[in-house]
Amino acid sequence: MLIAALLVGVLVAYYFGLRPGMVAAGATAALFLLAAVVPGAATYAYAMVCAGVAGVVWLGPKLKRPDSLAAGAGGARGGALRVLGTARRAWKQVSGMAGGKTDPKSKAARR
Repeated sequence: MLIAALLVGVLVAYYFGLRPGMVAAGATAALFLLAAVVPGAATYAYAMVCAGVAGVVWLGPKLKRPDSLAAGAGGARGGALRVLGTARRAWKQVSGMAGGKTDPKSKAARR
């Protein structure tokens, strides 16, 4: 049952991203745990998981997958790139003001 929950999570993560995949794997594992405790619910749990997997397989290719940097506010790579971009802009601003230099593309330099 744990392997089935992991496979459901991997399938959902492939189509919709890592976070929804982890939620689907956890929910499936909890459902299978409930099915192990309550014997009458096992058939319904398996039917639910089969219907959910069929829905993901049917809808997954039709929906757009999230880009790696668009998902979850960019993840670690997007956050690092955002910090580096901010530091670069700050460095350009500080170094331009400290040396008394002006940007050659500015209006004051063209006059």
